[in-house]
Amino acid sequence: MNALLVRCPFLASSWVKLIGGVGLLFLGSQIAIPANPVPITFQTFSVIFIGLSYRPGLALQTLASWLGLAALGAPVLANYSGGIQVMLGPTGGYLAGMLCASPLLALFQGNISQNVKIKSSTHCVTLFLGVIRLF
Repeated sequence: MNALLVRCPFLASSWVKLIGGVGLLFLGSQIAIPANPVPITFQTFSVIFIGLSYRPGLALQTLASWLGLAALGAPVLANYSGGIQVMLGPTGGYLAGMLCASPLLALFQGNISQNVKIKSSTHCVTLFLGVIRLF
């Protein structure tokens, strides 16, 4: 494995980004304002940040890894919760939206940035589309 990482430094940076993204999502999950039945968390920022910073495939892998850990019961969701029962509860729709929103944001960001010269307004459009997809 190490020889592969030496020959392909992109692979090493992808792993670092994936692990960092999962860590960011975990930390964002714990910064919460209690509300019933779904707490308001910093996850939304984390999802948008990953969508604007990663390529679409890596964004999808990062969110899928985080949700996979949650499905296996790791306490990576809000209030240190995890498991299938949490994912199938009231928060399940938000989690599915996050899984779709981050790669779509990355795709929009890549397409808009390549086609338009004024990038600050394109970031606003991309963020708006991503937030709509989340909710």
